[in-house]
Amino acid sequence: MPRNRELMRVFKDVGLVEQLGSGMSRILKVYDKSIFNISEHFIKVEFPFSVPKEAVIIANGDNVGDNRGDNQEIANYILKRMKEEPAVTAAKLADLISL
Repeated sequence: MPRNRELMRVFKDVGLVEQLGSGMSRILKVYDKSIFNISEHFIKVEFPFSVPKEAVIIANGDNVGDNRGDNQEIANYILKRMKEEPAVTAAKLADLISL
């Protein structure tokens, strides 16, 4: 059962949903209820994920994280690239760090 029927109808009309009301049941098949934080006016959902332990290979051949998936080093690299190229896209950054 959709929480907001009108919004779901709009999503269905523009092809952004495959079946009305299937999202919650599909989410709960994979994650437990702890990912939901429900307050009076909002529902916040946090999907956990993990970064692979393998080295993140940069397009120029540098190993970032020294095979440990060092998030701080990756973040610093991304910030450096963003400063050098302010118009860089998220897709390009993901490609640079092999994500």
